[in-house]
Amino acid sequence: MIIDNVDNLNKLSSDLEEKGFYAELVININTSIGDHVMKIVIILIWITCILSFSILILTSLKRIQEKKKDFAILKTIGYSNNNIMSLLYMNLELLV
Repeated sequence: MIIDNVDNLNKLSSDLEEKGFYAELVININTSIGDHVMKIVIILIWITCILSFSILILTSLKRIQEKKKDFAILKTIGYSNNNIMSLLYMNLELLV
C-alpha cells in the first residue's frame, strides 16, 4: 500500500491494526532523481575536460604557428630542432 502523505501514516497504521492486519512502517526513499542528476553532472564534467584539453591544444598550435618565423631564424643561425623544442617548452612552462 502506498501513502500519498506522511501525516496519514499513523492513521492508516492504526486502521489496519484494528482490522487485524500487521502494519509495519517503512519509508522508501526514491534515489532515481539523484542518480539522474549525478549522470548529468558527470557528463558536464567530461564535456568541460574535453573542451579544456581541446582549447589547450589549439592555443599551443596557434603559438607554434605564430613563432614559425622565429624558428626559421633560429634554424638559420644554427640551432638544432632539439634546441628549438627546448626553447618552446621553456616558453610554455613560463606561461603555466
